[in-house]
Amino acid sequence: MWILRSSLLFLSVLVGTLNGSGQVITSSPKAEKYFHKAKKAVRDKDADKAILYYSKAVDESPQFYEAQAQLAILLNRLGRESEALPALEKLISIDSLREPYVYFQLGKLQYKREHWSQAAPYLERFARFKGLDAEDQQMASYLAAECRFREFALAHPVPFDPVPFSAALNSAGDELNPTFTADGQTVVFTRYDGRQEDFYTSTWVDGAWKEATPLADLNTADNEGAHCLSKDGRMMVFTSCNNRNGLGSCDLYESHWWRGHWSEPVNLGPAVNSKHWDSQPTLSADGRLLIFSSKRPEGQGGADLWYSQRKPDGHWSVAQLLPGKIQSPGDDETPFLHADGQTLYFSSNGHIGMGLHDLFVSRLTADSSWSEPVNLGYPINTREQEQAITLSLDGQTAYFSSDRFTSKSKSNFDLFTFTLPQNSRGTSVTYVTGTVRSVASHQGLPATITFQCLDTPESSPLIGQADQDGQYLICLPAGKRYALLIDHPQYSFFSESFDLSDSLAFHPYQLDVDLYPIKKRQSEDRKAIVLQNILFASGSDELLMESTFELQKVLEFLRENPGIRIRIEGHTDNVGLPEDNLDLSTRRATSVVKWLLDHGISEDRLLSAGYGESRPLVENDTPAHRQMNRRTELVILP
Repeated sequence: MWILRSSLLFLSVLVGTLNGSGQVITSSPKAEKYFHKAKKAVRDKDADKAILYYSKAVDESPQFYEAQAQLAILLNRLGRESEALPALEKLISIDSLREPYVYFQLGKLQYKREHWSQAAPYLERFARFKGLDAEDQQMASYLAAECRFREFALAHPVPFDPVPFSAALNSAGDELNPTFTADGQTVVFTRYDGRQEDFYTSTWVDGAWKEATPLADLNTADNEGAHCLSKDGRMMVFTSCNNRNGLGSCDLYESHWWRGHWSEPVNLGPAVNSKHWDSQPTLSADGRLLIFSSKRPEGQGGADLWYSQRKPDGHWSVAQLLPGKIQSPGDDETPFLHADGQTLYFSSNGHIGMGLHDLFVSRLTADSSWSEPVNLGYPINTREQEQAITLSLDGQTAYFSSDRFTSKSKSNFDLFTFTLPQNSRGTSVTYVTGTVRSVASHQGLPATITFQCLDTPESSPLIGQADQDGQYLICLPAGKRYALLIDHPQYSFFSESFDLSDSLAFHPYQLDVDLYPIKKRQSEDRKAIVLQNILFASGSDELLMESTFELQKVLEFLRENPGIRIRIEGHTDNVGLPEDNLDLSTRRATSVVKWLLDHGISEDRLLSAGYGESRPLVENDTPAHRQMNRRTELVILP
């Protein structure tokens, strides 16, 4: 945010101009007499008498520029802005080109009075003059653009109908920064009770929030806050300041939920934290990208947005400035990354806005940088300081903390929710959750969960991890098709597909999976692996490009288990002639084997077989059932 300079800059420039002229230009001796009396009154510090004589001088001689200028200066200096404005405007009518800074001062005075449509033309006119102070003209251009934005925003308000949370969450103290799990059933927020800040949590039970309780595992005698919660609710990154094991004034820490308790917080270390202020984290849906605000001097303003990525070994990479047009010369703070991974919300006083801090949205571009931020509009943003918002997975339900709806005599921050306008939303996101178990032990397995978007096979997969109990939750942007693979070393993998291309609504999925241990001897009747994402052209044995992800997984599986042999089996529904279906299923199984042979798997480890319509999984009575019967399977041979 540009800080308005004192009007004394204008006054000193204008006074210097006038004094430098060396003469007083007027055709009226009487006006000159009043002018000199006014100057004596100024020296005598008699402002009222000076104003009286300057006014008489310009009444006597309306084109008396010097007297008019001194009158405007004095009125402005005394804070009598309603009188200074017409006095300055008269200077322009006398000589519109003599002193450009008159336009600057008029623009700033109208800006201060929030007369946006009147301020902008003066500021724009000043910015067009040649040879003036570059910083002043840059400031004028910025303020003019801000005036134009505010004028438009006030004339075109966006929908905004905030609803407060119940007394189970809101209290007489301050509630700040609500963050939710993906299912919306758990919230963690910060409460300030007048003494210190602590974490509180609540769960949604029977259609209502339970009374919020302190998060005892993480609260200390110091302040805890500025946090984010992973979508599965099993990881928190938060801010702790003036900590004895900290690296700077405020550092980021992480804690993990494990069997009913939060772990001892761990400093994210020098790769993320600096010797300066590091705070306000947000995590990507898969927990692998961390974005936060930092005041380290290597940035572009006061506070800037930085990011770090979690490496395969669990450590965080060295933090870097978030690329693109998102940074400003001011403070960019309170980032929130929507679960689609492509829509980022934050507050800033360095981008054009309505007030002290506004809320903005920026989107990830094709070159992996962030777009020019877009203001969320009025009345979401006001002349006051808007701090932060978080979003539910549907991309339209926003949560925030504010004191603007409470009595000024008893101001406190409460938690609210509202529906975000359509053009500010991210992509709707759903999630898949469940448990991975071992068939042999009936215990949970810490498996790897991988989703690949089939619409953009070249894109990076979404990779998650089931915990030690086998539980997992993975977020998926709606409107796309996905291949799913779940695997654990020494176990057969699991394949599934999710077609969300026609679904833009929030619709979670529950998927519990049993994995079979790989043994040297296995019976022929063991459960086959249905390769849900081996896809063929209609009526053909030609493998589609979307099959590559799953074919690569089969290849990797065979390389990791060199002692096993497999049979690829083809199956069809009962549409068409049985002999044609048998032929098609055989050719499709052969195509998969050929692909594996071409990629280095020995022929003696591979068999293929086609069964046509003879082994249906379900009745061929609906299109969905017939699709289930059209499949490719992998069987591990004894």
